[in-house]
Amino acid sequence: MSQEAITPTAPPLSVAAPTAAAGGLSPWRVLHVEPNLLDAMKLKLALHDRLPVDSQLMHVSTYEAAEAHLAVELVDAVLVGYSFGEAESDESLRRIVQGCSGAPVVVLSVDSHTEAVMRAGRLGAQEFLPKEQMTGERLASLLWPLIVSDADQNAAGPAERRKAGRHECSAAAVVLSVTPDGRPGVETPARLVNLSRIGLGLLVDQDPQAIPDRCVVGVEGPDGQYRYATVEWRQRRLALPSVHLGGRFVTGDEDLLDPRQLTPRLDPQRLTYAPPMDPALLQAWASRGVLRSRVVDRVKSCPECYSLLSYRDGCQACGSFDTEPTRLIHHFACAHVGPEAEFGLGAPACPKCRNAKLVVGADFEYIEGPHKCRECSWSDAELSLIAECMSCGKRADAREAIEKDVVAYYVNRLDPMALVEDAR
Repeated sequence: MSQEAITPTAPPLSVAAPTAAAGGLSPWRVLHVEPNLLDAMKLKLALHDRLPVDSQLMHVSTYEAAEAHLAVELVDAVLVGYSFGEAESDESLRRIVQGCSGAPVVVLSVDSHTEAVMRAGRLGAQEFLPKEQMTGERLASLLWPLIVSDADQNAAGPAERRKAGRHECSAAAVVLSVTPDGRPGVETPARLVNLSRIGLGLLVDQDPQAIPDRCVVGVEGPDGQYRYATVEWRQRRLALPSVHLGGRFVTGDEDLLDPRQLTPRLDPQRLTYAPPMDPALLQAWASRGVLRSRVVDRVKSCPECYSLLSYRDGCQACGSFDTEPTRLIHHFACAHVGPEAEFGLGAPACPKCRNAKLVVGADFEYIEGPHKCRECSWSDAELSLIAECMSCGKRADAREAIEKDVVAYYVNRLDPMALVEDAR
């Protein structure tokens, strides 16, 4: 976001700013509070042909005189010269706002930075204009929508309620800033004012420079539950006493809340089942109520590094899978059972009874013997189910594997059109 001071822009009007020749408009009574006589003269010259016929521009040079004037006369608008940072100016502006009987207050100031604008808005001003930008056309454009009555507005052309598919919609909202490392940051209360398929508009009572360009926005639905979306701010403008933020919904890989970022999948590097997003970030967003977790599966994992395991029968002693079964010969005549190697090569001969030229099936049979490990020479009749980590290579009895939950995360996503329908 640009670090330049944010200044109000003239609202789009359906008619040109009024001039002295404009007919059909009631005269205006505008009070100008300005200690600097030169600035007062500049404003009078700037507005002399910009107000409706027979309008009055009344000038007072002190806040006390302004309060006295407002105590006995009604005005249509008050223009106030304001000096940021002076406690006396703040208190005087507050009293003028309270004493103007609902008339709009426009602050004119030499200070144009954001803090001054926000301060004036919090004190009750409806608009803010830096003196360096003060022209007759600009002043009239600011005063026009603030003063003109509903009847005059309708005569000039009714304001559009919907523009470019954007629907007026009011609901409580919250703006969660996203820190550079992707964690949830400052939470700012807001108010939803409009909504479309591609974006939304909010009002916030905070310095907009404190809100980063990309945020997670939650909007309260009719059921009291918040729906969330990732939003990139494209517009920031004053709507005193608040700031209007307009943004588009972020989609695809750039969307922090994209389901693909939250659904467990096999990580080919770590060899685990987990969402692509960093687990610490998922926990952080879940702790703020944006994400919800649910166990969707359980897998056996390595007790050392929690990666996936492969299973096969292996050596009970060293865990090696390089084993071979030994074959035994059972001699029917003398009941001797021994390794095949003891019976010699070629025609078998029994090492016990010395009977030779034995015929398989008639004199003896082959039977399976114990398994032998080629790595450690262990031998036993039974192999064990061995688990080997596919990441760190650790081998262990399968019973030593740990069971790990596979957790998916979900977000109650904002459906703009559903919210619009519910608001009707």
